[in-house]
Amino acid sequence: MSHYNALTVETFPIAPLLAAWRDRNPEHQQSRCTCTQGGCCASAESLARRVGVSHSTMHRRLRSGQITPDEADQWACIIGVPPHAVWRDDWGRSLYEPDLEVI
Repeated sequence: MSHYNALTVETFPIAPLLAAWRDRNPEHQQSRCTCTQGGCCASAESLARRVGVSHSTMHRRLRSGQITPDEADQWACIIGVPPHAVWRDDWGRSLYEPDLEVI
């Protein structure tokens, strides 16, 4: 039986995901924006609604500039972009390494 130990990949930068989101959505308008009519715009608030997190959770992620590997995977897929297209070489690093100890 193999066991897996997490590597040091603990977070991914949120900036590339925000760039992908902004590339795929119209700019936020102060009045009569699509986000006020149930649609999505390029705002972080629209991204939070789309990926299913609260405004405060998104604000914390934006303030730290980082998201977890699970969030990176899920959020990229939700917005329709493969994670490896968002984080390129960083995504290619294995999140787990096999432990050679067999029990």
